[in-house]
Amino acid sequence: MTIEKTKSFLAVNRKLEVRPDGDEGCFYKSLVLNVKENFVLISPPYRGRHDLLLHAGDQLDVVLLSDKEKYLFKGFVRKREKAPLKGYVIEVSDEAKRIQLRAFVRIKVAIVMEWAKLPNVPLDKKAMDNLHFFEGLMVDLSGGGASLIVNELLSVGSRILVRFSLDNEDKAVIFTLPAEIRRSYSLDERNKFAAGVSFFAISEKERDLIVEYIFYRQRKERFLEGEQKQG
Repeated sequence: MTIEKTKSFLAVNRKLEVRPDGDEGCFYKSLVLNVKENFVLISPPYRGRHDLLLHAGDQLDVVLLSDKEKYLFKGFVRKREKAPLKGYVIEVSDEAKRIQLRAFVRIKVAIVMEWAKLPNVPLDKKAMDNLHFFEGLMVDLSGGGASLIVNELLSVGSRILVRFSLDNEDKAVIFTLPAEIRRSYSLDERNKFAAGVSFFAISEKERDLIVEYIFYRQRKERFLEGEQKQG
């Protein structure tokens, strides 16, 4: 990931996506209405028919979209504006991460996986061998994270080790990735909990393999849809 100065790409009418900090995957669309130094006026964020209600002090993940890349940075809500333009004034961080769009492509999956809680100390091989793994289900996947169904409510900010396998055409690749819990909540089904995680300490090779699998799945699904239409 390349670090860029946020001021270098912020401009009026640039499209944004925002989400509350820690709410992995739940982006709302917005637009840059005005820029003044490190303060940006954005239109009320929305997703479908729903607006995102923000308050002063809220912290946001902000993504600015370009043709081939996304710029990811932090924003802090300072106030709500009603006139002359309606929206929110956010203060943006000085630096942003430039990320290729493909890392954000997300697909639905149903992959049996394993997870283990990570202690807050560096792990050696012996400690890794002593981790206790539980079975869970991965229900969506991107190059940056995943959504899981597990058997206990995990604390936001805690870290786990996620182990899963992806079958890409004629080969299977096993991944063992550390992940941080970004959101966690109870499901209607008894003893089932959802956890949104972000991978960290993931290599570019591992990310590329995940993205390769996602694109393989998309090609396969388009092919099957075409066959069904012809039939």
